[in-house]
Amino acid sequence: MKLERNIDVLVLGYYGFGNLGDELLAEAVVRNLVSAGIQREKIVLLSADPQKSESRTGVKCYNRWNLGTVSALLKQSKSFLLGGGGLFQDVTSVKSCGYYWWVVRAAKMSGTKIWAVSQSVGPLKSMLGKYFTKNALKNCAYLSVRDRKSSALLDSIGVESYETAPDLVMDIQFTEKHCGGDTLLLNLRPGYDAAAESAVRIANFTAKRNKLKIIGVAFAREDQVYLENLQADDKIKLRDIVLCETAEAFEKLAVNASQAVGMRLHFAELCALASLPAAMSAYDPKVAAFCEEWKLPVLTEKLSDKFAAVDCGMLQAAREKIVSEFRNGLAAVLQ
Repeated sequence: MKLERNIDVLVLGYYGFGNLGDELLAEAVVRNLVSAGIQREKIVLLSADPQKSESRTGVKCYNRWNLGTVSALLKQSKSFLLGGGGLFQDVTSVKSCGYYWWVVRAAKMSGTKIWAVSQSVGPLKSMLGKYFTKNALKNCAYLSVRDRKSSALLDSIGVESYETAPDLVMDIQFTEKHCGGDTLLLNLRPGYDAAAESAVRIANFTAKRNKLKIIGVAFAREDQVYLENLQADDKIKLRDIVLCETAEAFEKLAVNASQAVGMRLHFAELCALASLPAAMSAYDPKVAAFCEEWKLPVLTEKLSDKFAAVDCGMLQAAREKIVSEFRNGLAAVLQ
């Protein structure tokens, strides 16, 4: 008996964990699918917080941890999409690689076509992590990665068929024009104290030198708590701490800011989209790779005022590349 596959695309990413960058990726996936002609009712997302993801994206969402539900949905889906982000890395735990490998394996066993877009691969320190990553990504009918370091890593583990395209979030278009102001935006991520200390040192130096007030910008609740603790310990003086839950919330801060110092990848991306001069503390290779490709300064031990905004021409070319490669991926699984 032939299964009725009434879902065109079942999407999985690191969605529903309260991190703005990953929630923007979920929205970008849905936006690109709808733009390519896929009906919203034919799109389903897997999330750690289905109710919140559903309200953000406007598509049906289910619990990613309910493996029975995931298996059932795969059997109803024409394609399964790994929708952006650093899913395959074993720095925190090899369990992350294992989980995504399991879902890809279940998709293959269900006869569901598999694709992956806007992936940031690595770091991979363990043999098991490399095995899970290679085995999962070699099963993709289409695969795109978002930086050269991911490309090099795939080459080293024997994954040869892939394309390159910018992160999906880079297709956001802000409506307000950056005009500068008397504030410096500071984004920190806990768990990487040396990188955070470097960012704080440069932020303090730049704010004092340019007579700016510092606004702490949190992309997750853990960022907010970290900034609050630093302020309580007199490590930094902040005019305000803002937990950004949407791109629009960030845009409002960026319009009236002069400069930005940050750690998270999607903070760098939103600064680029807002034409806000920024410098990054590269706590992770994916941040360093982004800065290298987009010509953003990476902080060093030396105190300096080196900041840069991304060229508008680069942004337009990136948007065109995102759309074209995304549609190539869609065509590879839904013909």
